[in-house]
Amino acid sequence: NEHVDYVDVGGAYVGPTQNRILRLSKELGLETYKVNVNERLVQYVK
Repeated sequence: NEHVDYVDVGGAYVGPTQNRILRLSKELGLETYKVNVNERLVQYVK
């Protein structure tokens, strides 16, 4: 679609030992992001 640059279908987490899904995401051209695991963060939306 020429009007949409990306689609976000919610959070998903992949661990460093999940080689098959990491390889598949690379084959599909998906971008992955590191998450913050060093701090205790909470988000509350009302």
